[in-house]
Amino acid sequence: MTFSHNRRAVSGKGGKVGKASTLNRHARRSPAGLAAAQAPEDGDAQNVTAHLDSFVARLRARLITGAATYGDASFTRPAPELVDEVQQELEDVAGWSLLLWIRLERLKQTVATQGWEKTHGE
Repeated sequence: MTFSHNRRAVSGKGGKVGKASTLNRHARRSPAGLAAAQAPEDGDAQNVTAHLDSFVARLRARLITGAATYGDASFTRPAPELVDEVQQELEDVAGWSLLLWIRLERLKQTVATQGWEKTHGE
């Protein structure tokens, strides 16, 4: 199962859509920007503010990378294209959620068969 989509490359000039090309989702992310926006330590699980700060920092890094790659073309793209992009992203979220759900089901089965009934570190 893959969640890469055929996306149309967008030039930074006038929001024109270029020839169709396949963009690797991971190539659109800036490793340097994301590395600077690490999640809080496990001990901070209850610290919503720290998690929110991490989320916003990661979002900011992605927006900066996107602006450097595509310019302001998204502001001039036709609305149906933007709707399609959002639909693709939601499909990705649903697909990755399914994969994580499957892994959690396997973990739950492993925990049940191992007899690990304590869930709060007691």
